[in-house]
Amino acid sequence: MQFDDRFVRQAERIRDEISSSGLPMVVLADGTKPADEWFDNLTESAGAIVTVAMVYAGGDPGDPWVWVEAGRAPQRPRRMLEAHMRRRGDPLDGVQWTEGDATVLVDGRPVEGHAVWAGHRWWAVRCAHGDLEIGIVALDWRPDVIAVDTTADVAPILDRLRFRPAYPLAPSPDPLPGGPGGLGGPGGEPHRALIEAVLRQRQVGAAGEPPAYWAALWQAAVRRQAALAEQSEPDARRTVAGTVEHLSALSADAGWFRADGALRERAIAETLLYDTGLSHDVPSRPAQQAWSRKREHAARGAQATAHLHWIDAWTAWAKGAAS
Repeated sequence: MQFDDRFVRQAERIRDEISSSGLPMVVLADGTKPADEWFDNLTESAGAIVTVAMVYAGGDPGDPWVWVEAGRAPQRPRRMLEAHMRRRGDPLDGVQWTEGDATVLVDGRPVEGHAVWAGHRWWAVRCAHGDLEIGIVALDWRPDVIAVDTTADVAPILDRLRFRPAYPLAPSPDPLPGGPGGLGGPGGEPHRALIEAVLRQRQVGAAGEPPAYWAALWQAAVRRQAALAEQSEPDARRTVAGTVEHLSALSADAGWFRADGALRERAIAETLLYDTGLSHDVPSRPAQQAWSRKREHAARGAQATAHLHWIDAWTAWAKGAAS
């Protein structure tokens, strides 16, 4: 199945799901956004979308980064902010936290909200607009006015996915662990949530207890893999296991992956794009291919040279991405 055909089907599915949910998308107002928006996540519960999130990021790791979520479930801004700081690898200890009121312009009308600042780089704000909860998390973005618009026109954002590598985020067929009605773990896109859980488990080591939602998280990722790549469940399970093995090995063997949150995010996103089959045209393609060769050599007991080629390919990618 070609990427274009699969993209069209996924785009139609997202458009239909968002339309039937009655949930508007919330985007930064024109003139304030640091970059074009693209989908970050759709969260589903009981067969309906309950949150839609957009992300804004430039081409360089030092560019401003903004995440905007609209949904029905309220969430404390500090919890929101802490989750994104952890995801990007920024420490929470030693950060000066401050809180206060903030005003958000929603469709040009002021709405009072609550804001949290973490040091001088990170901040988050949450406000309610009718029955819609709006959350914004930002890094190195300091607008004169925080302004968002609601829109039901998903087409331009979906079309943009053709030209910018973004991880495919069609709604999950099952409620995800930790989402509304979930199991108390991290909500969101199952592949991403699984990878984050695995990498956190690596940090605590063998002494740490696996999370209670571990099995459900694996199963959700396998089902999503099967749907995206049109694989049988056994093949999808093997692919997901290979993705987890790849990124776990990268965490163990590549210092930049552990130290640089922005590069780590890009490496994870490209690996997920590649392994779901939605795009093999990613900048890290040589490293992805080197990983496949490394696994083949491991099966034949001749891994050392292939391992070096794999690390060298990722190192070259990281240098290019950081320059």
